[in-house]
Amino acid sequence: MAFRFEKLTHKAQEAVQRAQELASDAGNPQMEPAHLLAALLDEGSEGIVRPVLEKLGANVGQLEKIVDSELKHLPRSLGYIGAWSMPIRSPRNGAVLGTFGTYYRDRREPTAHEVKAIGKLAGLAARALERDAMR
Repeated sequence: MAFRFEKLTHKAQEAVQRAQELASDAGNPQMEPAHLLAALLDEGSEGIVRPVLEKLGANVGQLEKIVDSELKHLPRSLGYIGAWSMPIRSPRNGAVLGTFGTYYRDRREPTAHEVKAIGKLAGLAARALERDAMR
């Protein structure tokens, strides 16, 4: 059965719209239940959720902190759809020390200039990591 937004009450529609705005403003790729709970808690005493929770003796302030923390841990969509990486290899033994990654807002291969530049940066990073490991 499909979700029928128009069947919701006006207040419920507003809460869902607010939750979608919260997700969008935070750069989250989709709305999660935590967004909806945050939107319902934001309604304050004009909504129904906060007064019901308070009447039940819930610590709404603590709940808001938990919801805020959950929202901060949700994945973010940064608008990148292309990625490429190069390993950072030890100059001593060739072991992989890390990865140097690049991200693009379009789907494409890196240019020869980018490959050369990232190669130089990866080499510099490898020397710095090796030097730091010897300290």
